[in-house]
Amino acid sequence: MKVAKTAEDSIHEMDCFFSIVLPLYNKKAYIKRAIQSVIKQTFQSWELIIIDDGSTDGSADEIFESSRVRVYKQDNCGVSMARNRALKLSRGKYVLFLDADDYYLPDKLQHEFDALDLHPDIDLTLGAGYFEPQPGTLKSYDILHKDGSPYQNGSRITEKFLHEYRIEDIPINGHCVSRKLCEQTQGFSLDLAFGEITEFRLRCILESKLVMIHSTPLYVVTNVPGSASKQTENILNAKRVLGETLFDLAKKYPDHVSYLRQKAEHHSLSYALSLSLLGRNSEAKRFIKQAPPIGKLKKLLAGLILWITPLSVLKRMYRQSFRNLSGGDIN
Repeated sequence: MKVAKTAEDSIHEMDCFFSIVLPLYNKKAYIKRAIQSVIKQTFQSWELIIIDDGSTDGSADEIFESSRVRVYKQDNCGVSMARNRALKLSRGKYVLFLDADDYYLPDKLQHEFDALDLHPDIDLTLGAGYFEPQPGTLKSYDILHKDGSPYQNGSRITEKFLHEYRIEDIPINGHCVSRKLCEQTQGFSLDLAFGEITEFRLRCILESKLVMIHSTPLYVVTNVPGSASKQTENILNAKRVLGETLFDLAKKYPDHVSYLRQKAEHHSLSYALSLSLLGRNSEAKRFIKQAPPIGKLKKLLAGLILWITPLSVLKRMYRQSFRNLSGGDIN
C-alpha cells in the first residue's frame, strides 16, 4: 500500500523547500523586522538570502548570519541585479521574495507549502496581502479581476490569468516561483529602473501553463516615504520601457500577441500623456510619432487627444495611469 507523503518527508528530501530572496539597500530601520518575520514562520524549511546592495546606513550591521540566513555584499548595482544574484545562490525548490521594508505573516510559508504539496505541477503562485499606509493600519492588497473587483474566493488554479486578472497589481512579496521557472525566465530585467516586477511576473505567466492564486493575505507592504519606486521619473521611464518590452514579447509569444500589443500601446500612450502633463509636449509628440508599440491610427488619435482634451480630464487620466502602473510595484 502506498503511504501518503508527509510534510516532514518533503522537507527531508532537500536542503530547503523555499529560498527567500531579500535585496537590501539602506533599510536599517526595517531589516530586523523583515528577517524576524521569516524566522518566526510556522513552516521551517527555508533559507534567507540577503544581498546588501551597497548600503551606506549600516543596514548590514543589523543582521546576524546563521546557516539559514546568508548575507552577501556588493557595490550598488540596483535591485534587479541583487535579486538575480540571490536567485543564482538559492537552493530551494521554490523561490519567494521579500523586500527589506516589508514582512511576512506567520503562516505565509505553511500556506504556500500546503498548496504546492497538493499541486506539485504548479510553477507560479500569486497571492494577496496587506498594505500598511501607517503603523497599525492595514488595507487589503488583493488580486484584482479585470474590472477592478477583488478576488476573494480562496485558492484556485487558472489557465487564463492574463484574461481574467490585472497584471500590474501584485507586490513582489506575493510571488512564489519554482526553480525551473526562475531558470526559464532568467530572472529580472536589468533595463528597468521601475516596473521590473510587472515585467518579470508577465514573463513567468507567459511561460506557465497554470497559475495558482490565493486570496488569503500572507504579507504586509509598508509605506516608506522616499522609496525609489515612488519617484516620478522612475515611474515615467517604466511606462516607456514597459511599452517597448511588451512589444518585443509579442514577437516571442504569438499566442498572446493581441494582449501584449494592447498592453504595449497602453503603457506607451500613458508615457506620452505623462510627458505632456509634465510640460514636455514636444517630447510627447516626438515619442508618439516614433514609438513602435503604437499603431498608426492610435498615433493620430493620441496626437489629436493631446490637442483637444481639457487639462482637467488629462490630469484624471494621468493619475489613474500612475495608479495602474505603480499598484503592484510600490515596494
